[in-house]
Amino acid sequence: MPLYDSICAMTKRPQPQAEWVRLAALCGLLLAFTLRLFRLGVESLWYDETVSAVLASKPLPELIAHTAGDIHPPGYYLLLHGWRALTKPTLAHGLEFLLAFPSLWFGVVGTALLFVLGRKLFGAAVGVLALVLAAVHPFQIMYSQEVRMYTLAAACGLLCLWALLCALGGKRPVVWLGIYAVSAAVGLYTLYYFIFLWVALNLIALWRIWQTQTGAAALGRNRIEQTASRPNKLVLWMLAQGIVLLLWSPWLPIFWRQVTNPPVPPWRTAWTTGADLVQGIDEGVAALWVGQTLPTGVIGLWLAVTGVVALFGILASRRIRPHAATTVHPDRADTASIRAIGLPVALTFVLVPFLLIVLLSLTVTPLYHVRYLFPFAAPFMLLIAASAIALGRRQRWPAAALLVGYVGIAGWSLYHFWFDPHYRADDHRSAVAYLAEQWRPGDAILVNAGWVYTALEVYWPVEQIGPFSSLPPLPAATVRLIDTPAEYPDLAPIIVRTGSVEGPDRLGWGNSQSDFFAMPAEGTVAGLDQLAAHSDRIWHYRLYDTASDPGGLIRDWLESNTQLLYDQPIEGRDFPRLQLYQTARNKETPPAPSTAGTIFGDAIQLTQTSFPPEATAGQRFYAQLAWQPLPGFAGMIGDLAFSLRLYDPNGALIAQEDAGPLPPSSTWRPGASYQTPLSVPVPVAARPLTATLGLIAYDRSSGEPLAHSAMDAAATLLVLGKVQINRAIAPPELAARLARFDYIDLVAVRPIQLATTPGDMAGVDLVWLPRPNAYTDTYLARLTLRDHAGVAHDSWEAPLGGWDYASGIWPAEAPVLDQRQLGLASTLPGGHYDLTLQVLRASDRQLIPARRGWLRPESPEIALVSVTVAVPPTAATGESLRRGTAPAQSPGVAPLDWFASRSPTLPFRPSGRATGLQGKR
Repeated sequence: MPLYDSICAMTKRPQPQAEWVRLAALCGLLLAFTLRLFRLGVESLWYDETVSAVLASKPLPELIAHTAGDIHPPGYYLLLHGWRALTKPTLAHGLEFLLAFPSLWFGVVGTALLFVLGRKLFGAAVGVLALVLAAVHPFQIMYSQEVRMYTLAAACGLLCLWALLCALGGKRPVVWLGIYAVSAAVGLYTLYYFIFLWVALNLIALWRIWQTQTGAAALGRNRIEQTASRPNKLVLWMLAQGIVLLLWSPWLPIFWRQVTNPPVPPWRTAWTTGADLVQGIDEGVAALWVGQTLPTGVIGLWLAVTGVVALFGILASRRIRPHAATTVHPDRADTASIRAIGLPVALTFVLVPFLLIVLLSLTVTPLYHVRYLFPFAAPFMLLIAASAIALGRRQRWPAAALLVGYVGIAGWSLYHFWFDPHYRADDHRSAVAYLAEQWRPGDAILVNAGWVYTALEVYWPVEQIGPFSSLPPLPAATVRLIDTPAEYPDLAPIIVRTGSVEGPDRLGWGNSQSDFFAMPAEGTVAGLDQLAAHSDRIWHYRLYDTASDPGGLIRDWLESNTQLLYDQPIEGRDFPRLQLYQTARNKETPPAPSTAGTIFGDAIQLTQTSFPPEATAGQRFYAQLAWQPLPGFAGMIGDLAFSLRLYDPNGALIAQEDAGPLPPSSTWRPGASYQTPLSVPVPVAARPLTATLGLIAYDRSSGEPLAHSAMDAAATLLVLGKVQINRAIAPPELAARLARFDYIDLVAVRPIQLATTPGDMAGVDLVWLPRPNAYTDTYLARLTLRDHAGVAHDSWEAPLGGWDYASGIWPAEAPVLDQRQLGLASTLPGGHYDLTLQVLRASDRQLIPARRGWLRPESPEIALVSVTVAVPPTAATGESLRRGTAPAQSPGVAPLDWFASRSPTLPFRPSGRATGLQGKR
């Protein structure tokens, strides 16, 4: 094929083999990207990842200062800081996905670099196969989905190796050594364990310099060229190392201080027996093969398989070792000489850092963890690929079967990684959301171990999303347990961090802002006493507390001095836990004499209520109740629950939340007093008004409400008082509008009761958003009930927001919740109806058309929801209702988009029957 090769060279068209190699490499990269994208950001961030998120959100001076007292350099966090500023991830907008995407990107870059290294060291076939194996490798995929620095460090290491080989065996060595120096410096600023790889790279470079000289001799070059070449390459290499040190020199003093005087507690346990050593090595070798999500403990198997791979790798390397001949072209000789050391290079890259970490862990301090092997692990795929190619040249089908089996095992490991609960990340997202929802004024949050506070910083709710959202107060402060203040704020959470009980004084280098600090036993007990004296309840957020408090001093104190109210493990592989303790300040105490207290169900008496006179839209409203069980309480009713509700002046339900008391009422003793803090989320779109605060007590098992003694015997809702609801402080983030009427947008529709009967009530909540406009006006909303023939059967008309808060006085960009209760005529026929909306100007009753985008015509009337009216079933209507037949659209009425008009899940839970005000939703 010399003629064809010459034509390809003249036309610069790649040969067919090159085309297939590029296509295979592209497909491998696409596979790697796809697998790393699968389920990216689905799970919560675990502790280490929350540290990354918190540090990336800090201003640059604080970020650098914090990492100076931590265990990792600032390089990755600086990168994540810039990425976060660019993408602005939030809890509602892909926080986990966006923060993990840089790791995914560098993981894919690493697979691409592995391909070019495999092609250079072993040939194109090995490069492509190694790329495919790395694309499906569980170890590679796991850390490509983690918000940590490991894929960045691995990509820097592979780029260093690529630049090294190009600089010492090809053209433009100065340029390639510059790329090497920058990549190595970035690696050192990313992960301190990169130093071990730096040692391996220097060994490879010195070997390569020596090997090029022996290759030159084999080509018959004269001695003068050999003598001049050796020192030049060696000098250039040493100069590159000097540049690396120069670039890293600003951080070098901090690194030295962290190494000689660690500011953090020991993270790992030293190997004390040979079994510990074997177990550690077994874990590492297994990770190189199949990741961390398959059982280990079979060290002999992994080592045997590794030995077989190494043997076939040696055979593969020998088959491409160059022959000494003076007729070989120098460029081809360089390529052949590189391939001759492919196996030693890959082994050196993987094993030297591994062995250095193991050696230092045995002799100096525990450094070993399987995650720190990841930056050096990728070239292990080259060994597997080279061995498979060597076997395939002799026995094609066994080699193919072994590869298929390996991919199957990798898929099994990936399945465990993605779906096995044993490997699921700690669910801080759900745990912190629950804690924020259940927090009450007077509660303190004790984070133990204290450095886990980053999970609360990341996941505490801070965004108003949607018109019905409501937030708890933001934490007022984060303090150390040994620095607890004399007074605690009652109306905002305070996060109290623990340190290392009886830890060394060097922790945190004495910096009070450090995440790590020592706590003497006496100071720990004094801090706990102070915390309990100023808190009604203590939330105990536990994770790694057996490391920070191995003697269990804090756990024992809580068990001895408080009452456990709630104890729930948090889902995740590190076994976090959320507990709630009641302090002596809020234990049962003799009640104040009261004979006028309201009695529910002849079983319990409400002896005290306390709540603020005002509430703010978009924030939780809290009330404190005190109860006294009456004689004979035991056995009269089951476990109780309480429903706290807010009603507008027309009796429409604004907000509701149900909760059971802690401790459960089944444990209450007659004559004692029990404090029950309750909360209700006030929607951010709630309009300013004076609301009625009501309470219902009911049997939790049956939902049956308890009648109370404040009114007639049939009454179940107790009116506690009036609450002034004020406008939201900041507007929420809203979805796209459903329709626009003049300058007012309809942004949400929430049905309240869509299945009803003649003479009963139906309801719908509308949320309006006035846009900035030169003028404002008062508008009316006309709701019409139409059958599917378009005939109107009933109609209701009222101002947007009501006359007391009409649209003419609405401030721009502030959503308004407009609640409509619709009384149906008793003669209304049964069937399916459309509830439609028209908007009119109040001054002249001019109809305002609805605009729903550029591609849709204006419409005078739009359909909101469908309403089903049930009557005593006949053969025809009963069959229609059983089938759930949807009605046809009313003629002349434009429907809202289904997905746009769907309302969020109602935040209100049913709590039994109610009369009077209670019956209105």
